[in-house]
Amino acid sequence: MKRILLFLLPLTALLSCHSDHKKANNDTLNKTNAATNQVLSKETLALIGKFKPIIQGVWVKADYLEKIKETKSPLAASSFASWITTLFINCDSIKGDELKVLAGYGNHDSGDVTIKFEHGKKPETILFDDHDLSYTISNSDTVLFLPQFDERKKIYFSTKYVRVLSKQPTDNFGYGIYLAVNKAVIAGNYLFTDTLGNKKKVRFNDDGKLIGFPDFYSYQINIDFNDLYDNLDVITLQGKIKHFMSYSFKINADTLNLYTTKENADSISLSIDKLKYKLVREKP
Repeated sequence: MKRILLFLLPLTALLSCHSDHKKANNDTLNKTNAATNQVLSKETLALIGKFKPIIQGVWVKADYLEKIKETKSPLAASSFASWITTLFINCDSIKGDELKVLAGYGNHDSGDVTIKFEHGKKPETILFDDHDLSYTISNSDTVLFLPQFDERKKIYFSTKYVRVLSKQPTDNFGYGIYLAVNKAVIAGNYLFTDTLGNKKKVRFNDDGKLIGFPDFYSYQINIDFNDLYDNLDVITLQGKIKHFMSYSFKINADTLNLYTTKENADSISLSIDKLKYKLVREKP
């Protein structure tokens, strides 16, 4: 399995493929895939037809997202960012009986996995590399399940994924998970008081756009805790003049506080320094 950096490289453009009907003497063979010249069985076509609308979209590990919603802290939820944290499944790119999927590992790396439209160990599943992919639908909400092996306990358990987008407006692989994290943690309208005591309205959009904040027009919350100085929740603001400025953030009820940071004596961690901005969320 080839792995690349998860959020530094855009998703490679995916090519759609079209299929032509083809008569066959064998009753189980009735369609040829134009991209691969592969003759598909009725069973394969049925599996594609069944799973295609179900698995399409961007998926995020459910317990990770639930912990973020509960704590408003990606750092507090980082222990849940294990194995595959996000999946980008674009069913327009099915070729023959296979679909290449991008999977994000620990919010740090990404790699290709292959969905194969044939039954796994159980008839209600299909193959996801060497795992079985299954799903449930309840109250119109679809959930995906993948088995994961616990090395410590030497047992398999089901890892649950929830859909955060049906389609992405961009090829940026990290777009979907950042959108979900932004919505869970910080997105919304705030009142900001500047140094002169003037109140301004500021909006943090789901997609990372920042409106009304002095000097800054976009933001990104850190969700990758795999490096030095990753011991605080951090938000990075992008502006035309100051370029990038990073602050530690804390959310207390309806108040968002942004702090400057300073390097600790160990040279591997940060501590909170001074309160730089205080923003109060507007009530709906």
